[in-house]
Amino acid sequence: MQLQIVLCQLEDIEELISISKSTFSNAFEDQNIPEDFATYINKAFSKETLSQEVSHPHSSFYFVKQGVTTLGYFKLNDYRAQTDVYDKSSLELERIY
Repeated sequence: MQLQIVLCQLEDIEELISISKSTFSNAFEDQNIPEDFATYINKAFSKETLSQEVSHPHSSFYFVKQGVTTLGYFKLNDYRAQTDVYDKSSLELERIY
C-alpha cells in the first residue's frame, strides 16, 4: 500500500494528540526525568496547545498514513510561524515523527 500525506484539520485533534504524545515519548522519554517529561508532554501536546497550532494560519500539520493506519506526522511553518529564520521565501519543517 502507498503512503498518503493527509492535511490535519481541527476535527482530527484527538488523533494528533495521540500520535504526538506516543511518537515524542518513543523518541525522548528515556532521556529525561520522568516528572519533567510528563509535565512537558501534557502541556506541549494538550488539546488547547495543539488546537492553537493547528489553527495557526501559517502552520500546517500532516499525517502520514498507510491505509487507515497513521504512521507519523509532520508540521510545516511558513514565514510568520517559523521559529528561527523568519524568511518569506523559506519553509520550516518543525516536527517530523
